[in-house]
Amino acid sequence: MPSDEATEALSDPGWLNRCLAAGDVWAHGRIDSVGVERIGLGFGLSGEVRRLHCATNAHDHVTIVAKLDNRELIARAVDAHRVLGSQLGRSKPTLLGADLERFDEVGVLLLEDIRPAEQGDELHPVDRDRE
Repeated sequence: MPSDEATEALSDPGWLNRCLAAGDVWAHGRIDSVGVERIGLGFGLSGEVRRLHCATNAHDHVTIVAKLDNRELIARAVDAHRVLGSQLGRSKPTLLGADLERFDEVGVLLLEDIRPAEQGDELHPVDRDRE
């Protein structure tokens, strides 16, 4: 189970900005504030999944999906994104960043939020370009 410290870090703009900077793909400016929403309940997912509602200095409202789970599982997910990312193209969310070091036994994966997709859409194809 994710630690309280890891869960609390999700609402810390400083921590989030450091993780995103290390990921080298974030293009929305500095995050100034974050709201956290729990998602993925009732889908048999390991760990916890949260949607982060971020306000940036570029006046953007951007959402990010954060997954908190066992550090080894998150490390494997990061490796899979890095190795398979270009092969899978746009069929998976972009890896924005991760933290595998700060929290005891817990890793955090930060992913592009593919809105308006929702949990369960894997049963119904989703066009990523629909608004």
